[in-house]
Amino acid sequence: AELSYELDEPLYLPTCSCNITLHLQKPRLSLINKIVVSVYDADGNETILAENTLFQLLGFWKNRVLTLDGTIQDTGVGIKGVKVSLYGFSVRGVSILYGGDEPSVFQISLM
Repeated sequence: AELSYELDEPLYLPTCSCNITLHLQKPRLSLINKIVVSVYDADGNETILAENTLFQLLGFWKNRVLTLDGTIQDTGVGIKGVKVSLYGFSVRGVSILYGGDEPSVFQISLM
């Protein structure tokens, strides 16, 4: 599954760090074995920011908070969007919570 957030105008940033907090919900018997968070520019060129480690997703869980760290490199072309890709198997779907008391967060810290 992929979830993309596209900006109206490209965002130009110097090299900076980012912290991503994802609140995930899934059926217990579903399997997520990999999560990749990436940014892309207006031409669709994609750069991976962060990937999970396998032990972060092991087990029969229903709710999990996952934190990933990465670095956004200044390429001069700007960021047009952010994409979260989940790899695995699910019969009834996986949810990324982005509202309520515990939302998923994408935080950028300028260095």
